[in-house]
Formats: sequence, structure tokens, C-alpha cells
Amino acid sequence: MVTPKLSRDSGNSRVKRTRQRQQIAEDSNGFSSSGPHSYYMLLAVKVLLVVIILLWLPPLVTSKRQRKRNTLKTIQQRIYHNRMDCEMDCLQLSHEVWFPPEESMNCIFHCMSPSCFETIYQPILEPGEVDIQRYELFETCIQEEVREENRQRAAEKLKK
Repeated sequence: MVTPKLSRDSGNSRVKRTRQRQQIAEDSNGFSSSGPHSYYMLLAVKVLLVVIILLWLPPLVTSKRQRKRNTLKTIQQRIYHNRMDCEMDCLQLSHEVWFPPEESMNCIFHCMSPSCFETIYQPILEPGEVDIQRYELFETCIQEEVREENRQRAAEKLKK
């Protein structure tokens, strides 16, 4: 095996080879890989990527479970407001004779949802009677009605 002789290069030849390498890199990339301009270009690209990631991150992180909770919360709020309106209406229907809410449950439930009331509360409640099982069925029925209304609204918005 032959060992190559090591010769001392002058400083000028190394500088020439470095310049040639830079010229080759410049020709292939379109810009120089060294110097202050490449540093700022790389920094600008990094900052731009971080900004893009931060802008896209919130929609990607939002989970379906959170959306479902918000939907259920919205449904429950609508049912609550509907119930309060119905209690006020039933109070006005009784011609200013005050009945406790337990006494006028038939009126309130019928006002909230006539279809659910007719399917679940047959025979109707006696004044002051509380039936928890039928009430839970009634709540579920109303929630399904509200969800169906929301679906219909969404479909109408998509048509427009």
C-alpha cells in the first residue's frame, strides 16, 4: 500500500478551494450558504413556520368531546329557559291564583312539549304527584326534540 505524501498547501490554495465550493453551492441553490443573508433567511423561515403552526394549532387541538359538552350545555339551557317561560305562562293562565310548581306540573310539561307530554304522561299526574322515572323519560324526549330542531336549523343554513 502506497501512502500519499502530505504536502503543505499554501493559504491561497485553500482559500481558492473554499471559494470554488461556495460557488458550486451558490450555483446549485440559487443563494450563498454562508454569509449574513443566509442566516437571516433561515431565521425568517423558522419564524414563519412557528407562526403557521401557532395559527393552525387551536382548531387541531379542539376535541369532539368538548364540542359535545357545549352542545349538551346549550340544550340544557334552552330546556331551562323554556321551562321558566312555561312556568310563567301557567301562572298567568291560573288567573293570578298562585299554585306551587308541583301543583301545576301538568300545565308546565304540556307547555314545554305537547308531544312528549302526551306520549309519556298518560295517565296524567295528579296535583302534587311526582314521578321521577317519567320525568327522566320526559327530559330525554325534550332533549331529542331540541337536537332534532338543531339538525333542521343546520340543514336550512347549509341550503342557503
